[in-house]
This record gives sequence, structure tokens and C-alpha cells, in this order.
Amino acid sequence: MSGIPETRKSGFETMSSVAVLTPESFAEHRSGLRDEETRGGVSEDEAYIPTYLEAFPPLPEKGAPGEKSSEFTGVWNKIRPIKSSVITQVFHVPLEERRYKDNSQFGEGDEAKVCVDIMKSTWAHIELSLAKDQGLSIMVTGKLDSVMKARKEIVARLQTQASATVTIPKEHHRFVIGKSAEKLLELELKTATKINIPWPEDPSNQIKITGTKEGIEKARHEILLISAEQDKRAVERLCLEKAFHPFIGGAFNKVVQEIMQETGARINIPPPSVNKDEIIITQRRRNRWPKSPAWIRQDL
Repeated sequence: MSGIPETRKSGFETMSSVAVLTPESFAEHRSGLRDEETRGGVSEDEAYIPTYLEAFPPLPEKGAPGEKSSEFTGVWNKIRPIKSSVITQVFHVPLEERRYKDNSQFGEGDEAKVCVDIMKSTWAHIELSLAKDQGLSIMVTGKLDSVMKARKEIVARLQTQASATVTIPKEHHRFVIGKSAEKLLELELKTATKINIPWPEDPSNQIKITGTKEGIEKARHEILLISAEQDKRAVERLCLEKAFHPFIGGAFNKVVQEIMQETGARINIPPPSVNKDEIIITQRRRNRWPKSPAWIRQDL
């Protein structure tokens, strides 16, 4: 097009009217400048043109693992990233387990009042939303301790409660309680349940668990694990993919009941809500199990 000078192609690579300088083109350009300045009577020191590498030095290469590239690298590596102390947990309350099922005043009724009360007592932030299946989606944000306490309060006050009992030897109850009841409180917060353990003078060996169906399953599983660790029995841990656990239990747990009756072993399969692959098998040492692990593998 007239009026626009053509770009000189020798020494430059043109890409969409942008000239890209290459080592070859820089060397050619450098020699031309040297000739022009020499002809102008400038001394060699003043007319010195740097090489391409001098003008554009490469970035320092990353050193080998463990090697310090500079004195500052080691200093920055000592600084540990700061983890956020605020967490968020989201959980779902099915319609059939909702304590308040009237959606006409959702966000302003009893559920909202309960959440406001819980937020004041735990300093956690709670958000409610109604799912398509009319279940309740709850998002709790705050520090870990506040979130766990708020979750326990929400489950107790917004969700219908069930109860179940788990039987373990009386002498194992103290291990479930722990020192200063710390183990028991941790277990209740973790499973969002209420666990009632008989007093020492009470001859009963049954522990009562109150909470949601999912929470009861988790608490029961944890209590049985504690008992198995303290029991004077032989313990075997069988790692098996969780997808195969329903085949071990069978319909209504009939398969696992048959295995326990045949072998005399106690088999503890994690509930579906617990993300563990480990199946715990316990039996008295003098009657070491000859069959149960083999039977389990055979059933698969």
C-alpha cells in the first residue's frame, strides 16, 4: 500500500507486523553499527557493541534438588505457608429426618430461629437452603472447634433423633471415655451424637447412642474399634475395597452373621458413611480363626 514503507525482511522475522530480534539478526545489526561508528571516527572502546548474550543474558537455571540457587532461596524456603483457620462444612438433612417440615415460612420460621441461636452460642456462620427433594442443605463456616459444635447443635435441634445400643465389655468403657472424658467428647463431636455410658456402679455393659442414623453408625463403628484394641483377642485387619463390603455383609447382614456363627469371630464392617476399606476381625487367641478371612475372600 502506498505511503507505508515496507518492512526490511533481511535480519528480521516479521510476524503480523511485529519484528522479532534473533541472535543472527542481532549479529548482522551489530556489525552494521560497528562499521557506521568506525567510519564516524569513534574509538573502539566507545564504539563497543555488546554481543547478543551480553545484551540479553539468559535467566539462571533452576539448580538441582536440594541445591541453593541463591542466598535468599534458603531464607524463603524456611517460611511455612499459613493455613487458614476458617473451614466450611456442608451437609444434608433428608426430608424424612427434618424436625420442621413446614416450608411456607422457610427462612423465617423455627429453623431460622434455631440457626440464629446456634450462631450466637458457637460463633459459627450458618446458611440454609432448600434442596429439590425438600431436604435441607446446611453450610457451616468458622473455626474448626466452632464448626464442630455448631454441627452437633444443628443435628440435635433440626434433625429427628434415633437411638441404638452397642454392647462391649464393661472394662472397656473407660477407654471410650478417655482421660477427663476427652475421648468421649471428641467422639461425640466427630459423629454429632450423644453417647451415654453407664456409671461404674451400674452393671450394664450397654452404651446408648442418640443421633441421626448416619451418626449412630459412625459412633458404633468407632466404639467397637476401641473395644477391639483393648480386648485380649487376636485382631486381624483385612483391607478390602469398599465396593466389596456389601457382598461381605449380604442382604440384611445375613452373610456376615453366618460367618461369625461358623467361626466364632467378630467381624466389624465399616458402615457406608465411613470412608474406610479396613474390615476388623477379632477372636480369642486360643481359638485362632482358621476360616473367616479365607471365607471372606472366597465369597468374593
